[in-house]
Amino acid sequence: MSRASDPASPFQTGVPTRVAGIDVMHWEWDRFELRVPRRWFGKRTVYCQLVAGDGVPETPLAVIGRQLPDDWRHHHALSFRVTADVTPLAEGSFGHRGWLRWKLRVDRWLEVVPLTG
Repeated sequence: MSRASDPASPFQTGVPTRVAGIDVMHWEWDRFELRVPRRWFGKRTVYCQLVAGDGVPETPLAVIGRQLPDDWRHHHALSFRVTADVTPLAEGSFGHRGWLRWKLRVDRWLEVVPLTG
């Protein structure tokens, strides 16, 4: 059984959906953290890679009109509460050390709220 047909999987490839989670911008390990229900108890965190669609701002930072800090490699991670319409592109192992499970194309940023700065 493929994970895309697994009822515990949060997405289906190519099926647009709305997500709400935490986007963490870090010079080494960018990630979108999505809390999804577990089959049995509580919730689990699914780490995703956000990829901007055509004509969509690249990052939450660009959405709110801010720039990366000058000392980016020595700066703490920037975090944002994000709600967006996305289309899952692929499931696999992406990003830093393959920790990111899903690649999601952002079709529209709905809300971006800075949590750190």
